Amino acid sequence: MTNITVPNKLSDLPVLKLCTKGLSERTTRTMAVFIERQLAGVCELVPGDLADAVLIDLDAQGAKQLMAEQLEIAPNQPMLLLSLSTLDQLPPNAILLQKPINVDVFFKILCDLRSQVFKPRQECHFSAANEQVLQSRLGRAGDTGSATKTLVEATDHAAKHLNSRESHFYIGSMPDVDLSQTGERAKVFYDPREFLLGFVQKAVAQGLEAASVVRLSSFAFGDIEIYPFARKVVSHTPASALYAAGRLPLREGDVRIAFDRAAPQFPTSEQQESLDEYLWKLALWASRGRLPVGTDPDLPVVLKRWPNLTRLLVSPHATRIAGLWAREPLVLSNSATVLCIPQRYVFAFYSACVALELVTPAKRALDPLLVVETVRPHEKRGIFRMLLSKLVGNREE
Repeated sequence: MTNITVPNKLSDLPVLKLCTKGLSERTTRTMAVFIERQLAGVCELVPGDLADAVLIDLDAQGAKQLMAEQLEIAPNQPMLLLSLSTLDQLPPNAILLQKPINVDVFFKILCDLRSQVFKPRQECHFSAANEQVLQSRLGRAGDTGSATKTLVEATDHAAKHLNSRESHFYIGSMPDVDLSQTGERAKVFYDPREFLLGFVQKAVAQGLEAASVVRLSSFAFGDIEIYPFARKVVSHTPASALYAAGRLPLREGDVRIAFDRAAPQFPTSEQQESLDEYLWKLALWASRGRLPVGTDPDLPVVLKRWPNLTRLLVSPHATRIAGLWAREPLVLSNSATVLCIPQRYVFAFYSACVALELVTPAKRALDPLLVVETVRPHEKRGIFRMLLSKLVGNREE
């Protein structure tokens, strides 16, 4: 196979993130090798929640259901459909690739799709009236048009970037539940101990107690090394497999926890990841819009400290929910009503915050974190303070 040369006009565009559905394990490996060797810097395989586009094998078992679920999850997301036969009608934003796949054709389609997904932003145009308003708000005099445009464009770009990161993560499709009904209330809970999240938390606690590195092993996710004191994780599991393992319940007998006391407390592998980032995404995957079992939805909560959303996997409306809880204690069920968003977004964000101990129940009308203590003056005043009071007193006289 000849090497593929990436056109210069595509070199400055972001990498196209692609996820696959319905492909066999062998085909997935072949696809991963081809993309890694021939399309580095153009395309990469990622889990579904991080993808810009999805590739579905229509000849696989259950392919129609996969396509229907994809259209429900993200109706506007581009799809690449692989099939031995032609289709009379294609879904919106779908491109058909007929098997056997021609490498050059596949490459051209990916490049065209990448150009469409990452279209250059149109230049912002400012009217004279808007220009004057922006200059007055910045408090600058003189000719500040270029600086004003730069600041506004930078702010707009940052906001859109954060919004795009939020929209890429799929929480689930769980509808709102009437929490006043006992039978309905039970639907919003899940037990973290039954998911990979709970096993990792258990391993961290045991590792701290034994002062040892801990290794989690399972057929579902391979090997995971946890360094509790360094707050690091080294996972030898592909991202797609880890995503699937984090969303499905696990049996305790299928997960093995072992200590590696001879291992150093700090990892040397380049694949290391922050434990906080790891627990956060495992909590979002396990939650899927539900609350940890034992949570009281009618109890007000308050944010103890702001999550580092620049490094964490951002769920929809995460910044709005965090801002709401940082201001005052608020009941979980009321948070969705105040923000006019589905319950699942609030519950998923709460689950992730619980995993990092970022939220606390507010059992009092005024949470102690919001109280500013007054500093009582020391009974014995120093000589400097006495001299200062004399000088101030003489000046007033």
